Amino acid sequence: MNCSNCNKEFSDEYGFCPNCGAKALKIEAQTYEETLHQKDLDFIQKFKELFKSGTFLAICILVSVSAFFSLFTAFDVLQILTAISLWLIYSQIEKSPISHFRFFKGILTAKIVLSWIAAILAGLSGILFFATSNKITPEIIDEVFETIKSSLDPGEYVQFERLLSLFQLDLTSTAVMANVIRFFLYFLGAIFVFMSIATVFICLHYYKKFRASVDSAITSLETNQNMLSGLARIKHWFVALTVFSSIKALSTVLTSAPLAVSAICSVATYVCGIIFISNLQKLDNEYKD
Repeated sequence: MNCSNCNKEFSDEYGFCPNCGAKALKIEAQTYEETLHQKDLDFIQKFKELFKSGTFLAICILVSVSAFFSLFTAFDVLQILTAISLWLIYSQIEKSPISHFRFFKGILTAKIVLSWIAAILAGLSGILFFATSNKITPEIIDEVFETIKSSLDPGEYVQFERLLSLFQLDLTSTAVMANVIRFFLYFLGAIFVFMSIATVFICLHYYKKFRASVDSAITSLETNQNMLSGLARIKHWFVALTVFSSIKALSTVLTSAPLAVSAICSVATYVCGIIFISNLQKLDNEYKD
């Protein structure tokens, strides 16, 4: 090794320079710091390369297709903004990606807020169904059917009776029908309350973890160090979303073509997301101190 003081070469066995007496530990410490710095730079470079990979490109394309078909159904503005933010990250990852990551984080925050609103509305709907079910009586059923009978001509009313017979409902047994309707409203109320609780859980647990992972990616880019965190939890969330989206895709295949295409794209997006997160985990483990 070379002395940092006089630049004379000497054996690694010495703890000091035989020429000037300077300690060799300073050189070793400096070399160690330089190694760590180079390791961090290598990590950041490979981290950026993952966002230029075919997997991330596939995610961008699939989200864009899903956003396009949302124009024909629910016009999901957040999905459109998500597609834009992903393309910005893909195209600018080598230049100035931090602002685009923050844009993506803002979209996640908006989704959290909307999910909270959806949870509140679902919970209120469930409570409303529960409250309404207690007011269903045979007398109310009689009034409803009298109103229906007076508004329909005889031929239409016969068809209405046949429709009820398919569900084994008898107009003469209003008490039974009242119980059936009450049970149906209780069932709907339970579903909506469950949806409300599930949405709150997703917002509190998974969305926040996802946003925290985006924060760790931003910190990594800002500090040029490996600061990734929460990747395992995000991977589990993507697996759960893949199963949920698969069920949704099967349920929409025979109803709406745009919805079906959007759901199928969501399934493929989450599968690509699992692959992408797995690659990030490998990179994290490779450069973990």
